[in-house]
Amino acid sequence: MTPEGAQTSRRDSTFDILKGIGISEVVVHHVLSHSARKYAALDSADWWVMTVLNRLLHFAVPTFLFASAVLLARSMASKPKPDWGRYYKRRVSRTLAPYLVWSLIYIAFRILMVRIGDDVAVTPVSLPWGATVELPALIASGKEWARNLLVGKSYYHLYFMSVLLQFAVVFPVLFILVRRANQSFAGAAAVAAVLQLGGFWLFAAVMRPVFGFNEPASTLLWYVLPVYLGTWVGLHWSEWPAVWQRWRSAICLFTALGLAVYFTLAVRIILGLRVSSLAYNSGIAVYAMGAALVLLVWSRRLALGGKLGTALARIGDWSLPIFLVHPLLLYLLSGPTITRVLDWLPGSFFWTLAALAFVTWGFTELTIRLRLDRYLFGRRFTSPSKEGGA
Repeated sequence: MTPEGAQTSRRDSTFDILKGIGISEVVVHHVLSHSARKYAALDSADWWVMTVLNRLLHFAVPTFLFASAVLLARSMASKPKPDWGRYYKRRVSRTLAPYLVWSLIYIAFRILMVRIGDDVAVTPVSLPWGATVELPALIASGKEWARNLLVGKSYYHLYFMSVLLQFAVVFPVLFILVRRANQSFAGAAAVAAVLQLGGFWLFAAVMRPVFGFNEPASTLLWYVLPVYLGTWVGLHWSEWPAVWQRWRSAICLFTALGLAVYFTLAVRIILGLRVSSLAYNSGIAVYAMGAALVLLVWSRRLALGGKLGTALARIGDWSLPIFLVHPLLLYLLSGPTITRVLDWLPGSFFWTLAALAFVTWGFTELTIRLRLDRYLFGRRFTSPSKEGGA
């Protein structure tokens, strides 16, 4: 979410706007899920509206990965020779470090505040010198540590950071392969689709039965389509407007078909009916990829000027802090007293969303003013109030 080339003397706000749209979708998606549980009776009209909207807003992770791939590929292609050493140093400081910091924060948060029984159940641990101590199960088990840190399960949203790190590791190989392939957009899309089906098959045939791994969304195998096409778009950035003009009808058609398949099956899942896993995941992959391409074009237009583009670019610049912080604050807003107040107000979802947006933005600005952003989020950010004062 803070890819190579994001900070330049002439920053292209297209990608900040795209990230702003993406992080807005993430927050709304989570508030919809939260509100459907807290403020609506199961199967009521309100519950169905919020649940349906939640399912429709399901393209943020592929969009973020696509944007990262475009920016990385465009940045590396602009250099006579890619500096992979600098690339990995930036991945460590801007992705790995914040991921580890927030994984530990959320593990402590789960033990001290969430306190689910399985997390805090007292477990005896034998020390090397023979003594025994009792620790919460969440930190007593090496298996739990591996699960939390390797696949992003310290809290429900951190799996994305794990996937982003996996992408950072394989990107240099992907960049070289896509550049050497010298494909057209149609050829790249076809190869990406085949590789994506291969990723689904590899998980179902090897990862789950052989290794017992049951977290498909925590692996890069689930996002081959956006990272491959994102790399292609980044390598052909100057050609992209012409490519879009030629293929926009087909892209919109595939996006609509993907949405139709995915949404139909998503409703069947809500109703407790069995569906084809391959059809469901293929549908959402096509829908999310198409949405990312359409949003890229829309973001590029918004970057030409206007208040909406400026606001989304500001939100996008802070997308990593907002992403990392908002689930913790949403949990705090779900306390019994606050929930009763919000349930009493009309439009509980909107009040919850407004409160979460306000608190998250304020907390992010506070960390910037206290100069904690480098330690919490991997880089220095600019405060809008300081910009206004300048």
